[in-house]
Amino acid sequence: MEAEDVLKFARSGLIGLDFDMVDDFENYVLKYGINHNKFLKPFTFGNGAMSSQNAEKVREELCNIVKKFADVYNETMTIGEISTSVLAFLEEYGMELKLKVLQEKQELLGKQRHSYATKQAYGKAVEVLSMLSQFLGEQKAKLEDFYTLLISGLESADISLLPLSIDQVQIVASADGLYDIKNLYVVGASDGNFPIREQDLGLIQDAEIGALEGLSEKKIEPTIKTINRRERFKVFELLSLAKEKLTISFSEHISGGEEAKMTALMQSLSALFLDKNGDDFPINKYYNAFDGEEVDKNNLKGFAIRLGTKRVALNYLSESLSKYRQGLNYEQGTYFVHSLYKALEDDFDEDTKKWFNNINKDQENLIISNAKDLFFPKGTTSISQIERYFACPFEHFATYGLKLKEKELASMRALDVGDILHEVAEKFINFTKNHKDIKIETVASNLLKSVLSKEKYSEEDNRILIKILESEAVRLCKNLYAELEVSSFKLLATEKWFGKNGEYKGILLNDENKIELVGKIDRIDQTDKYYRLIDYKTGKIESSAEDIYYGRKLQLALYLSAIDEIKKEPAGVLYFPIRNEFADGKAKAQETYKMKGFILNDPNAIFSMDNSICYDNPKSRFVFPVLNAGKEAVKKGEIAFRKDDSLLTSGQMKSMASYAVAVSTKAVEEMVEGYVEASPYKHSGKMTCDHCEFKNVCGIMSKDYSSVREPLLSNAKDFYQGEKIWDKK
Repeated sequence: MEAEDVLKFARSGLIGLDFDMVDDFENYVLKYGINHNKFLKPFTFGNGAMSSQNAEKVREELCNIVKKFADVYNETMTIGEISTSVLAFLEEYGMELKLKVLQEKQELLGKQRHSYATKQAYGKAVEVLSMLSQFLGEQKAKLEDFYTLLISGLESADISLLPLSIDQVQIVASADGLYDIKNLYVVGASDGNFPIREQDLGLIQDAEIGALEGLSEKKIEPTIKTINRRERFKVFELLSLAKEKLTISFSEHISGGEEAKMTALMQSLSALFLDKNGDDFPINKYYNAFDGEEVDKNNLKGFAIRLGTKRVALNYLSESLSKYRQGLNYEQGTYFVHSLYKALEDDFDEDTKKWFNNINKDQENLIISNAKDLFFPKGTTSISQIERYFACPFEHFATYGLKLKEKELASMRALDVGDILHEVAEKFINFTKNHKDIKIETVASNLLKSVLSKEKYSEEDNRILIKILESEAVRLCKNLYAELEVSSFKLLATEKWFGKNGEYKGILLNDENKIELVGKIDRIDQTDKYYRLIDYKTGKIESSAEDIYYGRKLQLALYLSAIDEIKKEPAGVLYFPIRNEFADGKAKAQETYKMKGFILNDPNAIFSMDNSICYDNPKSRFVFPVLNAGKEAVKKGEIAFRKDDSLLTSGQMKSMASYAVAVSTKAVEEMVEGYVEASPYKHSGKMTCDHCEFKNVCGIMSKDYSSVREPLLSNAKDFYQGEKIWDKK
C-alpha cells in the first residue's frame, strides 16, 4: 500500500472516524516513514501517547476494510470474478450510502464541484467494473494487473463537474443574434464609437447626393445620414435587450493615449433616472488605468489584458497592498491602486471585505491574560525560549504558547543531519574517555549506525544522504580527537543538567512566580586550574558581545552563571561547530571545526586549550586566539596574543554572565505580563521575519513594519568593559 493512497482514503471521510484521529494518523505516518507493508503491522512508536493510540485505531480500521476484500481473493480468479467481488465489497461496506452522505456535506459547505463529482463516482465505478467483467471477464489476472486495468478505466470515465445547465456568456461585436439577455455589458462607449458616427467626408457628400437625386429622379442609398441613423437604432435595440442589468463603460483614453470623451447617450440615460433625493444618478468613475506618470504608456494593452477579469484584478490588488505594507513600490503607482480598490470595493463579498479590511487595519499591541500558565506551566524556562522572545514576542507566542510546529517527516532535513552529528560527537567524546589508541573510522561509523538505528530515520528513504553523512561523521570525530590530543583539558562530564533535579543549581529569573532557568550543557572539561564549557552547535554560530547585549544569543553567558559552583577559574565558554555543510578539502574541513566563543585573556588558559601554539605555529586549528609572532616579540621573548574582542578578563566574564541573567529576568517579566506583539529584531538589514513560519499571520505587514526593533548602540560591548556586576532587579 502506497502511503499517499492510504492517506487520501483516510482523508476522504468514508471510514467514519473523527478527523482529529485521522490527523494523528497522518502525522504518525509522515513522522515514522510508514509505507507499503508497514501499514499491516501495529504502530508501536510514540511511547503510548494519545496521538499514537489514535493513529493505531485508524490503521486497524483501514486494515479491516482491506481484509474484507482480501479474504475472498485468490490468485486463480478471473477478471470477472474479481470485479464481482469488488462490487460485493462496495455493497457490503455501504459505499453508495457513504458517498451520498459525503455529497450532502459537500453541498452544505458550498463545494458544488466536489458534490457533482461525488454524486457520479459510485455509478462510474460500477460502470467500469461491469465493462471489465463484460469484455475481459474470462481472463485470469494478477491483482496488480487488475488494479492497473481498473485505474485506467476510472481515469477514462467522464465525470462532469458542471450542472446540467448553466448561464451562457456571449461576447459579440453587435446585437445581431442576441436574445434573452439577463445582464448586458457594453464596453467602449466613448463619443464617436457608441453609436458609430460616420463623418460626411466621402468622395460624394450627402448634399451632392441630394442634387444628383433631383437630376436623376432616383433614390441613392445609403447616405451618411442614413448610416448614422441606423447605428443609433442599433444602439437603441441593443440597450433594450437587457432584462435585469445594463452596464455601459468607456475609457477616458483610447489605445494611442489620446483623450476620449463620454458619449452624449450616457448623459441622457443618466437623466432618465433619479436617486432617492431626486437628483440624477451620477455616472460612476471607476478607475483609469492609464492616468498618472507612473503608468507605462508603451504597454497599455498588456496592462489592460492583465486586469481583464475581476479575479485577476482582485489578485493584483492584494499583491499591490501587500507590497505597500512591506514598504515596496507599486508597479503602477499609488493613485492607480487606490482607484482599483474603490472600483472593486462594491463587489466584494463578506470574506473578501474582511480580508482587505484586515490588511488596512492597524494592529493594536497584543496582550494575553493567561501568559504565566501558557508559557511556564512547569515553572521553568529555557535559554532557547528567552532567545526566541528577544527575536520576536509573537514568534515566541506562536511557538511556546500556541505550540505551532511543522509536521515531522521521516526523511532527513538539514536540522536532522545536525542533530545526528551532534549525537555522534557526544558519544565519541565519552568513548575516548575510556579507550586509547582507537581506530577513529571504525568507531565513528559504528556510532553513526547506532544513532541511525532509531526508527525516526528511514534508511530506505535516505540511502544516499546516509552515505555522505558517514564520511562527515568520520571527519568530525577525527577533528574532535585531534583537539583532545593538543589540549591539557580532560573530559569532566557530558550532558549535565542545571536547574530542577539537575546536578547544578538553576537560575531563578522571577522571584514572584518562581520561574527558574533550566538547561543542559553538552560538555564540561577541566585542568588542575581551569574549567571550560563546550556546547555542540549546528548552523551558523554567533557569539559577539552585541548578540548578548540585545538578547539574541545568551547561551554561553548564561552557562557561566549556571556553572559557578566549580571551584576553578573559567578558561572559556565555547561553541564547537557541528556542521552539516560537508566541507570539501582537508584545510577547509579543519577551519570548519574551529571553536568560537569567549576565552580568558590569560596565556596559560589559552595554551591549556592548544599546547601546540608557538612562534612557529601562532595560529591554532581549534581556538581563535592568535599568538603575536612578530620579529620584536620573538626577539624579546614576549608571550602575548593579538587583540580580540572575544578575549575577556575574569571580571569581564563575570560582568557578561550577570548581565545575561538580568536581561533574561526582564524578558521573563514581559512574558508573564503577556506581551506578544509582532516586534521582530532587525540586524544588519536582516530580520527574524526572513525565516519565520508565522510572518503571514502576525500582522507585521499591516503595521508597515513600524514595530521592528533595531540596535541603537554603536558599541554594544561597552556593557561589560567596566566589569560591572548587573543586578537582575
